[in-house]
Amino acid sequence: MEIADVEPDRFMQAEVLFSCVDTDLARTEMAALAARYGIPVCDAGLGGISTRVGRVSWFPGDGAACFACLLTSKRRATLLNMWESDVHACWADEQEKRDGWTSTATMASIVGGLQVEIALSAAKGTKESFSIHLDVDQSPVCQTIQHSRSVECPFHDEVSGAQFPICTLAECGACNRQFSPNRRIAWVRRRGACPFCGSRNILIRDSMWNELTGSVL
Repeated sequence: MEIADVEPDRFMQAEVLFSCVDTDLARTEMAALAARYGIPVCDAGLGGISTRVGRVSWFPGDGAACFACLLTSKRRATLLNMWESDVHACWADEQEKRDGWTSTATMASIVGGLQVEIALSAAKGTKESFSIHLDVDQSPVCQTIQHSRSVECPFHDEVSGAQFPICTLAECGACNRQFSPNRRIAWVRRRGACPFCGSRNILIRDSMWNELTGSVL
């Protein structure tokens, strides 16, 4: 299940959202929902120019910076206007082949443990957003980065611009028949199938924008 399909009462019961996704789009979706329900986010990830790099970020909410605040204006605008786009892992474009032993499993264990530790300690009262950046190829190995809220980020407005587009009309690329999924475009792109022939070649023909309500769409 994608986080946008989680029922509202589940968010109401949550104290912290743990994020370990691998795309900017997924992190932005989580930031939008966290802002909607007033839940802090502890995010973790690996990647970069080395498998020995990791980062854990704390986004407490309450007006502090969120993940979307860290993006450039152009990148943020692209994601907010393309919730439905096909996405790949953050490092999917890297074609470098590595032979032999990799430290990914070790770093994942280290970063995962640090993520839990930061969430438990920061949740006690840390009001500012920050990241702990680990790079065991560099000195110093660990750095703390403070994050400031972006005045352009829409997730901090009373009337949020964060919305998920809903596909109201789709066409099957195989049998050319049209139908109305009335589901999030992202869901249709990732999981949708033609109800007539079962093809996954779905073309989005019309859509509408719906406020984040947490309801299954």
